[in-house]
Amino acid sequence: MPGSSWLENFLTCGREELDIESRRRLRLINWAGLSMFSVLGAWVVGQVIFSAWALVAWQISFALSALLLLIILRLTLATEIVAHLMSLVLLLVVTNSAYYSGGPTGANTSLFLLIPVGAVSVAGRRGLWWTLPALAAVITMEWARKTDYVFPYLVADEEQWLDALLTWITSMGVISFLIFQFERSRDKAARESTAAREIAEEASRVKSQFVANISHEIRTPLHGILGVLDLVENEPDPSARKKLTAVAREAGKLLIDVINDVLDLSRIEADKIEIKPVDFMIARTLDQVVFLVSEPARQKGLVLKQEIDLGLPERIRGDSVHLRQVLLNLMSNAVNYTEKGRVTLRLSCSQPGPEKVRLRFEVEDSGIGMDADQIDRVFEPFVQADGTSTRSHGGAGLGLAISRKLVWLMGGELLVSSVPGQGSTFWFEIDVDQAASKPECPVHRAPQEPAPEESRPVVLVVEDNAINRRLAVVMLEKIGCLVSVADDGQTALSQIECQEFDLVLMDCQMPVMDGLEATRRIRAGEQSAGGAHIPIVALTAHAMENERQICFEAGMDDYLSKPFTKLDIERIVRKWARADGKI
Repeated sequence: MPGSSWLENFLTCGREELDIESRRRLRLINWAGLSMFSVLGAWVVGQVIFSAWALVAWQISFALSALLLLIILRLTLATEIVAHLMSLVLLLVVTNSAYYSGGPTGANTSLFLLIPVGAVSVAGRRGLWWTLPALAAVITMEWARKTDYVFPYLVADEEQWLDALLTWITSMGVISFLIFQFERSRDKAARESTAAREIAEEASRVKSQFVANISHEIRTPLHGILGVLDLVENEPDPSARKKLTAVAREAGKLLIDVINDVLDLSRIEADKIEIKPVDFMIARTLDQVVFLVSEPARQKGLVLKQEIDLGLPERIRGDSVHLRQVLLNLMSNAVNYTEKGRVTLRLSCSQPGPEKVRLRFEVEDSGIGMDADQIDRVFEPFVQADGTSTRSHGGAGLGLAISRKLVWLMGGELLVSSVPGQGSTFWFEIDVDQAASKPECPVHRAPQEPAPEESRPVVLVVEDNAINRRLAVVMLEKIGCLVSVADDGQTALSQIECQEFDLVLMDCQMPVMDGLEATRRIRAGEQSAGGAHIPIVALTAHAMENERQICFEAGMDDYLSKPFTKLDIERIVRKWARADGKI
């Protein structure tokens, strides 16, 4: 309830990030400090009634000391130091009270029991050492009494019995309270430890399932690629080889999809995904999504429907890339989990406005559906509604987790309703701006003539992996480049010193000298000698945004993630090796 939540927050100093044992220590020290402050406050009232003004002064100073220690604890979290300082204050309180109330006799003996109990409560086993000064105080006061020293008793004779009774009640009450809080705190810590262990075990189980699913999803296309390569090697018929390479290409695309899903989720979890609004035609985006899933839907005999409300703005301003990714994920899942019937993509306007509109996107299917337990788990990362569905329907269980996070970044919430055996409907609503109408004109490029030999770009490929190096060379030669190769950064530096290159494709991780260091040295040489700037493009399997930044900081001009296609290579060459119309 709210009160207990506030109290727990106070006792742990609002530090939920601390480990279980640290929070337990904070609770006990705060309880001990509050108890000391409260009891001293009550004693002040009692001594005022008894007119024991010397005791009143001492107890006010001790109460303020306890309060100061609680403040220091909240500011510094120095539990060990504060625990021992609080034990010292407790020793002074008890010794002072015993001294001004007749010495170590009668009810005062119970006060000294507070010292080891309180010290152990706040300082743990090390608090037992405070038993020694407590015993020393008792022995010293008892020796003084034996030598006929008369301890002052500031309470009147007729009220001393009441003072003794209150001393017994207070000391026994505080001891009982501290023991109760010690045991309660230990039990709470044990429950928190058990809960944390269960959470860790569940996380481990979920990640193990995820690794198993990912392993299956990666090994399956890899097996297909390797099997096809084995068949191609021994296949004499060119048409058969072409069909086999098409199979290998599809397997490669599946492999890239799995890797991209993992990277997308990592970027989202690390807050590396940015929403970038642009003006685009919403109807065209939906057409693209439906087109991309039309072939697998046709193969299964499914009916694809697209429903768009009349009166929607033709152009809107939003993140078209991530919106298309979410809709494609939802449509692909719907086709994947539907064996017969239809899949419908629906767009409507739930809240029209002059500048902003709220769009509602729905993907409805007549597939296998889900029960309540599956719905509760379907959006969790690394988890599928059915842990065995990877085998029957494919997928690593990341698409919906990614989609929900992307929708959240766009200001909406991805929801689902489903009936087992009847199908599911996923939907979300987002607010977008209306964009000014603007006709989109297609760009037509005139066919280009092959470049003459003397104007072909000269490209240096720096790559330590022989397969990747050969692949880059073949692609570059097919688009008309002259290609040289180096297998590490040191070799690349030697070649650049004796030959001019229009472009360098540089791998980042290589033996002898990596691509980042080679780039730094190339840039340093250009600055010292006043040479021309050589475009350097990173070739790397890393696709995270921070990796791009590292490459740019090293002096690279562009970035190309592996795996890349011939079109990707051609785009890079056209961008960076076109100064003399070379391609």
